[in-house]
Amino acid sequence: MNTQKLITKSLDEIAPSVWFFPKSVLAGLCEIGESTLDRYRDDLVEIQPRKFEWLFYGGGYTRDSAECIHQYAQLIKIMRVAITKQNIKQHMEEFWREKNR
Repeated sequence: MNTQKLITKSLDEIAPSVWFFPKSVLAGLCEIGESTLDRYRDDLVEIQPRKFEWLFYGGGYTRDSAECIHQYAQLIKIMRVAITKQNIKQHMEEFWREKNR
């Protein structure tokens, strides 16, 4: 799956002149809750993508780190839909196969 074509926006398009994103603002831009943002942050801390850093005392994210979270949030949404579609198709095939026995 080519993720470059799937991601529709970057923060350059949404907030071109912003260099620091408070947690609540970034959650809103990513269309996720703050607790989800925290989970995504923890995931990114674990996998250590290039240019992502989280400063506990900062209360928010630098532009590069915010972009990492924003891209990650978009990928999660895309992948969730793709996996769900695949799972429902497989489930229904198995369901109807069992039902028709």
